[in-house]
Amino acid sequence: MEENITLEEMRAQISLLKEKLDKESIVNDKLMRDAIRQKMGTIGLNAIIEYIAGLFVITCGNLVFYQLTHSWPFVIVTALYMIICMVATYYTHSKANKKDCSGDLLTVAKKMKEIKKIYHQWLYFAIPSLALWVLWLCWLIVQENESAKEIITSMLVGLVIGAIIGLFSRHKVLNACDEVIRQIES
Repeated sequence: MEENITLEEMRAQISLLKEKLDKESIVNDKLMRDAIRQKMGTIGLNAIIEYIAGLFVITCGNLVFYQLTHSWPFVIVTALYMIICMVATYYTHSKANKKDCSGDLLTVAKKMKEIKKIYHQWLYFAIPSLALWVLWLCWLIVQENESAKEIITSMLVGLVIGAIIGLFSRHKVLNACDEVIRQIES
């Protein structure tokens, strides 16, 4: 009789433990998905900031560039360049959708790896094209302005500050991607 009671008690305890483990895994899954959503929100916020910067350059920046260079081709190329950058940003960041967190997490990890790959490949386009754009702008400024040295110096200071901000932003997005991947794979 005692063996039956002990056996029944053990079965009840095992059943209780299974219920507790199931609840804990559900809580852990929910916490992990919330953390992933937060990181994906960071990536999305970065995209919004990039869109605002692009629109600023297309509107206000091009007015300044025209005043400095009196070159419509330069202004048009600058606007097209910014539009290309904004489309690339949209394409890249569209992969980081918070809604995906409710589905398969391995798919989310795959998308984060794609974002990282695109971010690395983008530098092969951005750095050479930006260097050509800066050289063209400097040449136009020298042709049009007597105080070209001061203008170019100011522009280069702004370029360095912009590069630092851009690299910081890029690093933030890549870290968010790494964190999402790490949370899913561990």
